[in-house]
Amino acid sequence: MKKKKKEKKIISRELGLEVGSICGRYFLRLKHLHYGYWTNDLEVNVWNLHLAQDEYVKFIVSHIPQGVKTILDVGCGTGELAETLLNKGYEVDCVSPCPFLKKQAGQLLGDRSHIYECFYEEMQTDKQYDMVMFCESFQYIDVEEALSKTGVNVIVDIIGIGASVYDELKKLIPVYGFHGGDSINAKDRSGKLGFGNKRAYYYWRLRELLDPANKSMPIALPDDRKLFVALTSIRFKVTVRGIMIEDKDAIRKRLGSSPDAADALVYRYVKRPILIR
Repeated sequence: MKKKKKEKKIISRELGLEVGSICGRYFLRLKHLHYGYWTNDLEVNVWNLHLAQDEYVKFIVSHIPQGVKTILDVGCGTGELAETLLNKGYEVDCVSPCPFLKKQAGQLLGDRSHIYECFYEEMQTDKQYDMVMFCESFQYIDVEEALSKTGVNVIVDIIGIGASVYDELKKLIPVYGFHGGDSINAKDRSGKLGFGNKRAYYYWRLRELLDPANKSMPIALPDDRKLFVALTSIRFKVTVRGIMIEDKDAIRKRLGSSPDAADALVYRYVKRPILIR
């Protein structure tokens, strides 16, 4: 019964998208299926919706991070946003489970983009993308199913406010709880120095990975000044417990801001945390 309800919901949604695309294009001059972004100088009425949609596209494009070259547009609609990105020099592939919209997007994009005719959770590819874009399609994604198939790790720092975030997330998706204050039995690359806790170990591990002599896992950092300042400002010391880094309160006091960007990067390289389902 549950499967039949899901199938009916999918059919209803696809039908709604088809009707919305046809009516919007012929009655309201709409090229897109997404909402509009209403700027202060734009009067809010249905006849200005196509202008608001154009503003939405500008807003999305302006927030693409530096360094992004390849994009996967999930729920690409008629392909208009993908075409805009292609014209700006990005490499763009699309996901469209709706045959009607896939055909329209294909006619617009031609061989400039590959369109996966499937749901995001069912997509199979060896290709990697710098950015996955969900323009009002994320609410349709079964997050747990998608993460279980892609092997993506969601890691949450469970110290402080992160504990509540972790408790809520684990009800929805597979998530890893990470406590930087926990002890760890590990040595640095020389095999001589230990670590006072996990936070010190993973910061030091990132330091070793960024060493130009490292060939085992070459990595590159984004051009982000906030991240650069945070990473280069954190201080280490050797104690009887092993290598330690200063606590976040001391860093906040010295920098005037929290090293959250640095923490996020460091925890990206957390190895084999315990999976909570």
